[in-house]
Amino acid sequence: MIVIPAIIEGVTTRRDKTLKITIGVNELPPDKAGAILGLQNEFAYIAIKKDDFGKEELEKIETLKSDLDDTKKTASQRLRGVLFRIWEQDSTGQTFEAFYINQMEIIIKHFKTKIT
Repeated sequence: MIVIPAIIEGVTTRRDKTLKITIGVNELPPDKAGAILGLQNEFAYIAIKKDDFGKEELEKIETLKSDLDDTKKTASQRLRGVLFRIWEQDSTGQTFEAFYINQMEIIIKHFKTKIT
């Protein structure tokens, strides 16, 4: 578990009704910075509280377990990840969401032709 003080620098809404939260932190020791960099593009849980977490709260948080098996992604998560990597290589100026919707339509049309 990584606990660091931070400032919420921005919150924006996305078209799919999710939020993007931008968090700023002071300079971190190499071990914490490395641990956070290792989590880039990974699903993780965060806890946000205006006041510092007490010892008991940290102990409770540490014992919490996720219902998700974070070692396995669903097939749709894997497909979205692959499409994201393709988009990164050649985005042709469109947003990922537009690219994703277009590619999903191509896949759906392909499999609709298989229906008898």
